[in-house]
Amino acid sequence: MEVTSLKALIPPTTFLDSMSSGDADATTFALYLATFVSLAITLQGSPRKTLSLFAQRVATVTHDRFRLLLHRAAPAPQALPGRQSVSVQWQTIRYGSLYAIMSASSSTLPILRLPLLDRLAQTCGWLLHGLETDQYVERHHPPLPTTLPNLDHLRPQERAILALMAQGVSTTDISQQLALGRRTVEHYQQHLYTTLGVTNAQDAAYLGLRMGILPEG
Repeated sequence: MEVTSLKALIPPTTFLDSMSSGDADATTFALYLATFVSLAITLQGSPRKTLSLFAQRVATVTHDRFRLLLHRAAPAPQALPGRQSVSVQWQTIRYGSLYAIMSASSSTLPILRLPLLDRLAQTCGWLLHGLETDQYVERHHPPLPTTLPNLDHLRPQERAILALMAQGVSTTDISQQLALGRRTVEHYQQHLYTTLGVTNAQDAAYLGLRMGILPEG
């Protein structure tokens, strides 16, 4: 399976328009995750105000099902009726709050459980950090491989670790969630990098998303 460009993802609205109310939680989460990643990729390289553009377009690409308010633009989180808010941050850097509709207003509106909403907010923080540091997609040395490896080449533990990495979960948290020692997780990660042909966690996460790695339900 060839990769022509990480920007050649399905347009974000296609993911949402193709969903139905019967989708499993994990699938719904993965589709929103892909939507936000695709949005961030399209904005990479924008000359200015990239974070603000990302926040503005979150509402557009999700048909107002999510709103991202940056605290840099709004000094204090705002209360939005009918929406649940969760903090958006990356490690110690706080970016703002993600607001999601938590009650179905139509039969086709997928609703995320709060734990998955927390994961999605964490991913937003990861994406915002990537955009902010201008290292998102285009500045890879060496470049990403032009072909994707077969998923069958990954061990079960490596698949589980890669799925969490694709959500922006830290090595420490991966260790806790999978009940593995930190050094064991780092060993698996190094083997993953070799298998995927990359040199760091961010590149591995990008390829994991392109390979169809989904979070456990």
